[in-house]
Amino acid sequence: QRACAAVLAAGPAATLSHMSAVALHGLTAWPSLVHLTVPHGRHRDLVGVHWHQSRVLFDEDRTVLRGIAATTVERSLLDAATQADRALVARLVDECLRIGLSDIGALASRALEVRPDGRFGGSRLRSVLATVPLIDDADSVMEMVMGRLLSSAGLGDFVHHHVVDVGGTARTSRRDALRAR
Repeated sequence: QRACAAVLAAGPAATLSHMSAVALHGLTAWPSLVHLTVPHGRHRDLVGVHWHQSRVLFDEDRTVLRGIAATTVERSLLDAATQADRALVARLVDECLRIGLSDIGALASRALEVRPDGRFGGSRLRSVLATVPLIDDADSVMEMVMGRLLSSAGLGDFVHHHVVDVGGTARTSRRDALRAR
């Protein structure tokens, strides 16, 4: 409600962004302030709103989610990377990939297109993406994090849903057994 009210009060050029847009996409809890991005030079004083001005907010960076004008998930993560530490960015990326909101290619492409020199979180987001293990059907963010840790520790390739032969009987996960039905 606060996010919707802030976007409406700020005018038609305002877009929910940064950690507020990340929260709207369902990747994290809502921040205490509502973050809005407006074109450079447009700004209003609204209590509880943190303003961001941008010269590079394109139509393809905007979407409408639950009736609220917001940045796309790719742009939201890019903007959040300007304020969040690397560990938080990694958790947000992992969750985004796990629930299928975007893919590594789209995130990396947006990080390069907006500003390749590192402003707007591009370098931080690209460094996180460089360490993401390619796990198409991870069951949890922790599984993705474990895959990243194993890979970065040099323990070889991460094998997801490995089938284990126990006494001549192949054992798979409960989820794989349910899929087979």
